[in-house]
Amino acid sequence: MLVKIFSICVMALTVLAMPVSSMADNDMIIIRQIEKTPEVFAKEVEDYAKKREWNFLGSHKVKKGEITLVKFCVAEVGKQLWKQGLQMSALAPCGNIGVYQKDGKTEISVLNPRYMNILAPSAEMEKLSAAAEKDVMEMLDVLAK
Repeated sequence: MLVKIFSICVMALTVLAMPVSSMADNDMIIIRQIEKTPEVFAKEVEDYAKKREWNFLGSHKVKKGEITLVKFCVAEVGKQLWKQGLQMSALAPCGNIGVYQKDGKTEISVLNPRYMNILAPSAEMEKLSAAAEKDVMEMLDVLAK
């Protein structure tokens, strides 16, 4: 059990240590420009999450107000994930959407839920990752305009 948890931690650190450009090239970080203020976008994510019965965990300004982190969890995928063990909570499809200004435009970034299968590969995790990715992409297609 400890070996499995250690392996997951090592894989997570490996992914986190990758240069951002490498992850972006592999679509692990989804980046979009939007025509909304961070406050409006955060409220829309909250409303969307509540409508879908996801967990909305809030939005918080960080880096002296430069970045708004919007946190949500895809509840139905999380429920399936826990069937694989409560230790998998660390992989729950909960996203921080970073909302910030870049070159005078509002931009968002979010980690692609496929990270779940990369860190704990299995047939079941592949299905869960794909479901979470579909849900997150649908939300972005609706809100990130």
